[in-house]
Amino acid sequence: MNVDAISESLRGYAQRGLFSAFSENSVRGKREFRFRWHLNHEFVLEVDEKRKTITARDLLPNVDYPSDLDRAVRQFVKDRASPDLPEHRRVDAKQAEAKCQNRQSVMSIVLTVKQGDGLKTFLTLLNDLFAYLQMYQVVYLQDVFGLPEE
Repeated sequence: MNVDAISESLRGYAQRGLFSAFSENSVRGKREFRFRWHLNHEFVLEVDEKRKTITARDLLPNVDYPSDLDRAVRQFVKDRASPDLPEHRRVDAKQAEAKCQNRQSVMSIVLTVKQGDGLKTFLTLLNDLFAYLQMYQVVYLQDVFGLPEE
């Protein structure tokens, strides 16, 4: 896992217009990347090169634990490792492992990288998660992210 390569890739996405308001900082021995992406939501990715993790910190606010939404998101993330998914959508267990954390009703997603840098896998996971939320958890997105009711 090379944090400079991850930085370069994220910066490239921002330059191509996939993300907006991109910034990068070093925080507590980790590299932190902030950008706006889905629903103009600010994403905070923490890359810990020593632990080989990428964390989407405080990704989903207002998710009580336990709750139906917490269980649904955890199941969705777990299902991303299924061999039934196309390879380009899957979190390959040989390369990485994804899990959820819920602290004080705020969910984060953590990818532990075993091979490579894991960035493309993680961004695909996050993209698929927001597509899932837009299909099956619309009321949550309307209430918390201001998704229009149209």
